[in-house]
Amino acid sequence: MIKELLTELKKVYGAKGIKIELSSERLTEEEWKFLKLTADELSMFISIKTAGAEDERGIFQAVNIGAQNIVVPMTESSYALSKFISLVKKQSSDINIFANIETINGYKNIDEILKTCSKNIEGIVFGRNDFCSSLGLTSKDINSETIFEYAKELSLKANVYNLKFYAGGNVCRESVPFFSKLPYLTGYETRKIIFDAPVLNGISAGAINKALDFELLWLQSKHQDKFDFARIEVLKERFLC
Repeated sequence: MIKELLTELKKVYGAKGIKIELSSERLTEEEWKFLKLTADELSMFISIKTAGAEDERGIFQAVNIGAQNIVVPMTESSYALSKFISLVKKQSSDINIFANIETINGYKNIDEILKTCSKNIEGIVFGRNDFCSSLGLTSKDINSETIFEYAKELSLKANVYNLKFYAGGNVCRESVPFFSKLPYLTGYETRKIIFDAPVLNGISAGAINKALDFELLWLQSKHQDKFDFARIEVLKERFLC
C-alpha cells in the first residue's frame, strides 16, 4: 500500500522527492532500504535533513544511502554553514547541500550567509513552523502576511544568487495561496514529500492531502517510537486545517 501511494504521488500528483528528518525519525535499515529502492524505481530523489551542522553521522548516513540532497537545519551563520559544507565535502562531492532558514536570526544573517556560502550550496529551504516560533508566533500564523513577507524576501535573494528555493512548515491545503503568491519558488514540501512549484497549478490541494495520507500511513506501518506517536496526532489535526 505504501509503495502504491508513492507511485500515485509521483505519477498523478507530480511528487519529486522523499524527505527524511534525522532529528525526528528513527528508521531501521530495512526501512531505509525500502525508501531508497522505491525512490529509485520511481525516479524520485531522497533529501535528508541532518540533526545539525556538526552531524557527521547524519552526513555519513545520507552519503551511504545515496541521497541526492542534504539539508542543514537551523542555519543561522555563515560559519555554521561553512563548517557543514566542509564536513559534507570530506565524504562526498556529489550530494547537493541546502541551508534551512527557520529562525529570525538566520533571516537577519542571510546576506552574509549567501555572500560567503552560495557557491557551495544548491539552495535554501524556508521552514515556516520554527520561523514562527522564533518570532514568538504560533502555527496559526504560518500563512499570515507577516510570514509571507519574510518568505518573499528570502525567495528573491535565492533568485539573485541563482539558488533553488523550497518552502515548507505545517503544509496543508490552506498553504496553497501562500506558496502561489511567492515571486520565486522551486518547490514546496510536507514532512515527507517534496513537490515542484508547477504542481501548484490546479492539483496542489489534492497533492498535499495525498502527501499527508502517505506520511500517516508510513508512520502507522513503520517501527514506531514516541516521536512517531506524537506526529500521528499532529497529522490527524492537519487534515482538519
